[in-house]
Amino acid sequence: MWFFLILPGIFLLLLGRVAWLQKRLRDAVAERHPGALQVIDSMTRSLPRGARALDRHTRYRMLRDPEIDRHIRGLDRMQILLQYGLLAFFALILILALFSAPRR
Repeated sequence: MWFFLILPGIFLLLLGRVAWLQKRLRDAVAERHPGALQVIDSMTRSLPRGARALDRHTRYRMLRDPEIDRHIRGLDRMQILLQYGLLAFFALILILALFSAPRR
C-alpha cells in the first residue's frame, strides 16, 4: 500500500498550489486595481467562507481584466482537480475496504 504514503504528499502539493494561485490572484488585483480590492474585500466579509470565495471570484470577473481572468481560470482548474482527486481517493479507500473485508 505504497500509494497511501504518496497520495497525501500529492494532495498537500495541490493545496499549496491553490494557496499560491490565490495569492497571485490577489496580488494581481492589488497591483492592477487597488481600489477594487478594498471594495471587494469589504463587501464579502459578511458572507460565509465558501460563498465569500465564489462571490469574490464573480466580483473579480466584473473587472473585465484579461490577466485577472487568466488567474481565476487557473485557480478554478486547480480547485476542480483537487476536488476530483479527493473524490477518487475516497472511492479508492471504499473499494479497498470492500475487497479486503474478511470473508466468512
